[in-house]
This record gives sequence, C-alpha cells and structure tokens, in this order.
Amino acid sequence: MASLALLGTIAVGGCDGGADDGTTLAPACVEVSPSTCAPLYTPSFDEVYTRTLMPSCASGGGSCHGNADASGAEAHGLFVDDAEATHARLLQDRGDDTFVVAGDAACSALVVRLVVDDDVLRMPVGTSLSEGEICSVAQWIENGAAR
Repeated sequence: MASLALLGTIAVGGCDGGADDGTTLAPACVEVSPSTCAPLYTPSFDEVYTRTLMPSCASGGGSCHGNADASGAEAHGLFVDDAEATHARLLQDRGDDTFVVAGDAACSALVVRLVVDDDVLRMPVGTSLSEGEICSVAQWIENGAAR
C-alpha cells in the first residue's frame, strides 16, 4: 500500500455509507510518492480510465459510480460513463473535495480515497487497487492530469 500520512481532513462519504448524513472524515491530503513509484501502466488519462476507473468504479463489484443513479455517484457527483465527461467531472472545482487537483496527487480526493487506511473510506469498496495502479493514477495527476 502507498505510504500514507494525515495532513488534514475533509468530509466525504462512500458507496456503503459512513455517518448518518453520508459523510465521514478522510484525510485532505496523503503522502504519496508518484516520482519514485512503479506504475502498472502508462500514466495517461486513457489508460487510467480504461484500466482502473471503468473496471474498479463503474462495473462489476465497484459499480457505485457506474451511472448517475448509483449510490456513490448520486451522493458525490462522480459517475464514470464516458471518457470525456468523466475527465471533466474529475477536474471540476469542488473546493477541498476536488477529485483531481492537476499537479497535486497528494491532495486530490481520488488519490486520497485510493490510499486511505480505512475500509469504509477506501475506494473501491471492499478491495484495494495494486500499488502499480495507484502509482499510475498518481503519476497521471502529478503530471498535470491531461486529457
């Protein structure tokens, strides 16, 4: 698992709940090492979308973000439907809970949720991505999150 350190907290919720109001505390930033980790695949958006977001978040056991009506998508505004729209949603300014902060993987909510050491908060629900997958996502973000 990626190295993790709490640097602050933000309120977020998950597909499976959290607090009664759907929120729970997660770190605002985590310690990650995108410059020294080993990516599983080329860290481009097309690869991140095809090899991680679609299979882990939008289909199968991680289908919380598979359509606008899914519980994770409805509660948090992220559904993974097509590459162009998903990229736009990831970079949409949501204040402290912006999914992807281009150039700052450590403070991007997407990376925080991938590496947080809490089974309720970590995405995808019930599992963890491999270090190589997390590294690919983090490097894509750190390198500017280009489409």
